[in-house]
Amino acid sequence: MKTVYICPDQFKKDNWTIAEVDDVCAFLQWQFEKFPEFARIYHKSVAPQNDVTPIDERGLRNLQALDGEFYVVICSGVMGWDDIILYAVMAITAAFSIYTYMTMPKPQNQSPQSPNNDLASRQNQIRLNGRIT
Repeated sequence: MKTVYICPDQFKKDNWTIAEVDDVCAFLQWQFEKFPEFARIYHKSVAPQNDVTPIDERGLRNLQALDGEFYVVICSGVMGWDDIILYAVMAITAAFSIYTYMTMPKPQNQSPQSPNNDLASRQNQIRLNGRIT
C-alpha cells in the first residue's frame, strides 16, 4: 500500500487529505479531473531532490514503481497581497535609487596642487604679490 498526502496548503496539516492506495496515478486521476498546474509530487519527503512529478510516460512508470509515502503539494499560482506589496516596494526603491544616482552632483576633481605647479590648466595666471607665470 502507498500513502498519498494531498496538501492544498502545505503549512496547515489539518487541511491535508490522507489516502491509502495501490496505484498512485489512478488515485490522482480520480481525485483531480485535471492535475493542478502548480502541483508537485514528492516521494518520502517534501524536498527538491525528491520531486517525482511525471512529465512523460517514463515518469508515470517511475511513479507507479515507487513505494512509500507521496506528498502532492498544491501551490497557489495567484499572488497574494503580501507579494504585490513586496514588488511595489521593491519597484519604488529601485526608482528612487536610480533617481538619486542620476541627480547627484558630480564631484569636482580637486587634488592638492602647488600654485606654482598647476599642470591641469596650462595658462598664465595673475597672482597678487607674485610673479606672472
